Order: sequence, then C-alpha cells, then structure tokens
Amino acid sequence: STRLFSAEFGRALLDQSDYMLLGIFRTFAAVGVYTVGFMFSVQMLQLLTANMTYMLFPAFTKLNNQPQKQLEGFLKAQRILAMFGVSGCLLQAAIAAPFAHLAFPEKWEPSIVVMQILSLGMATRMIGGASFALLKSQGRFTTTLIYRWAFVAVQIAGLIAVLAMGGGVASVAVVVSIVASLIGPLAFHSAIRPYGLG
Repeated sequence: STRLFSAEFGRALLDQSDYMLLGIFRTFAAVGVYTVGFMFSVQMLQLLTANMTYMLFPAFTKLNNQPQKQLEGFLKAQRILAMFGVSGCLLQAAIAAPFAHLAFPEKWEPSIVVMQILSLGMATRMIGGASFALLKSQGRFTTTLIYRWAFVAVQIAGLIAVLAMGGGVASVAVVVSIVASLIGPLAFHSAIRPYGLG
C-alpha cells in the first residue's frame, strides 16, 4: 500500500510539476494560458483512460489466475482505447483553434498552441491507456512506482532546462508532450512483457 500511495503521489506530481515550475519561472498569466490549454488537451484522456482504468482494474484482477484471458482482455481493451483515444486526441488538436475562437475571449488565444501540442502528446499516451490497470491488477506496484517517478524526474529536468533557457508556455507544452509520448509505449511494453510479447 505504501508503494501504491507513492506511485499515485508520483502521478499527481507529474500532473502538477508543469504548473508549479511555470509559476516559479514565469508569470501567473503564463500559468493561466497554459492551464486553459492543458485542461482542453486532457479531456479525451480523462474521459477514456481515467474512467476505463477504474473499470478495468477489477476485471483484470479477476483474471489473474487465467493469464491468457487476461492478456486477450487487456489487448482488446487497449485496442478500443487506442482507436477512440488517439482519434479523439488528434481531433482535439485539429479543432483547438476554431473551438478557442468560438468559446474563449481573445486573451486566451495564446493557449491554442498549447492545446495543439499537448493533444498530440496525449494521443501517444493513449497507447498505454490500460497498462497501469493491468500492472496494478497483477500486484506490480514497484514497476508502477518506478515508471511514475522516472517520468517525474524526466519531466522536471526537462521543464527546468527549457524554463532556465527562457522558454515559455509552448516550450513547457513540448516537454510535457514528449514525456506523455513516452508514457504510453513504455507502460504498454512493461505490461505485455511478462506474457512473452515484445
């Protein structure tokens, strides 16, 4: 339970480090612009991945004594999540500008580029959408913990580097998008490795 708590704390830190560091290195206005873009970009991820993880975890846990069925269920769920999630994130990136012009005041126009960059990163993150549910269902909390904190370290190092070099909200979005792009494939690979798949 300590490892699970630490992994979840790592996830929370991963999700908040961009705001914190942007607030330290830049203005509150920059944090506001980034926040609008970030909140738009994670809609599809939260709608599908976050909600599905809570439903898939007990299903995968129930299949722990039937590894082949567990793998088949995981791959099936992952295909569905990836198909709808990647398409949805790419659609988000495409409609970001018209949506922002329609829904937001003109002062939020700088958040459009953040929406687009982060939506592309979230699309790749969808590839591993159900992976953490499978890892947790198998009791692989140490693996989850290591991944979470590794992503936190990479993201914080990248954010400090770009912000120290004078980067703005777009640079922060690029770093977060790159880390999000790593999360999906690496988590997926880790989830299927025990089944002898590459």
